[in-house]
Amino acid sequence: MIKENNSRSFIPIAEGYLKSGMVDEAIGVLKAGLQVYPKYLGARVSLGKAYLEKGLIKEALKEFEYVISLSPDNIYAQRKLISIYRNMGRIDEAIKGCDALLLFNPKDKEIISLHSELMKENNPPIHPLTKEGNYDVLTLESGANNDVPPLEKDGTGGYEPSVQEKQEHIIEEFSTETMGDLFIAQGEIEKGIDIYRRLLVRDPDNKSILEKIENYLHPGKVKTKENQINRLQNFLENVERNKRQA
Repeated sequence: MIKENNSRSFIPIAEGYLKSGMVDEAIGVLKAGLQVYPKYLGARVSLGKAYLEKGLIKEALKEFEYVISLSPDNIYAQRKLISIYRNMGRIDEAIKGCDALLLFNPKDKEIISLHSELMKENNPPIHPLTKEGNYDVLTLESGANNDVPPLEKDGTGGYEPSVQEKQEHIIEEFSTETMGDLFIAQGEIEKGIDIYRRLLVRDPDNKSILEKIENYLHPGKVKTKENQINRLQNFLENVERNKRQA
């Protein structure tokens, strides 16, 4: 029926089932619809929600991860993933989800607070020990560190990436055209262009991204400083040069 009608209206039907507590029926409708529209992210989100209602955590996780792989700015999917990862003890991945959300909205107080909680869970305070291997009560009460060096999570005292490096990694991992578009829409022109640049490194012949960059070079479309225009112009020239040399 869905294929014959060439319609994506199956989501309201599924949502109606969910509201009525008919979870199995909702899952059936959504799975049928996704056979026709496998990349319909709204349906994937609804299916993930239905799986959570059913207690099928692994199935829900798979749906939300798929959504994020194509649309990292999907706030609902990111929030659900953070919750699932946290409950599964995968704190590093939960933190990474918070980092991704904070890229789009760095002033989100709820996510900032959650990020802080997760960081504490991931890096519990390390207290000095006595020679017998017990916690030194006097040292704990006095707050002295007893010259014990701080350890990394793995206890090796290894290299800890800076905040900027962590953010760079998150951007690299979640870079999509949608992410670039979102930054542009928020007025973050340089960030949007940077995302497009990363994508062009992977796919130099992507006409959609090339056209977007050229559009933002036009002074009448985006108000930008002259040095920024020159910078972007040089970037485009480098891309074209690399294409010719390939």
